Amino acid sequence: MPKPTVLLLATLAACSTMPAGTAAPSPMAPPPAGFGPGVYSVTLADSDIPTSVLSGPRGSLVGRWEMTVDGASHAVIRYNGQEVVEMPFQLQGNQVTFAEGNGRYACPGPGRYTWEATAASVRFTRVEDPCTGRVAALTARAWTRTP
Repeated sequence: MPKPTVLLLATLAACSTMPAGTAAPSPMAPPPAGFGPGVYSVTLADSDIPTSVLSGPRGSLVGRWEMTVDGASHAVIRYNGQEVVEMPFQLQGNQVTFAEGNGRYACPGPGRYTWEATAASVRFTRVEDPCTGRVAALTARAWTRTP
């Protein structure tokens, strides 16, 4: 083997070694806990919707919801496979403020929530939000993070 190749292989081996006692990260490790980029989903039944939501809007909340967070400040919401809201949001510690968005189910103002996450899910708790549909969809159940 020519000397430059041996030197390159030795350099690569030295760079790739880990300190003693350090485990290599698992390629199948779950994502870290937090509310960040990813796809989250929840399926709501009629019994999940608070009685404070009128009967007409209740039917439009029952079904599968999916939230795609594609950065630190943007989310797309799908309801039964159809995109219904595109909205910016802002994270501050364990609080998230969903701004007024665009789409068929967009609310006419911001809503503020606290969030608590595990590697597998995120749960929202209303702090302040006048939009009853958004409150019901976000807080009825924990949203599961899709691997």
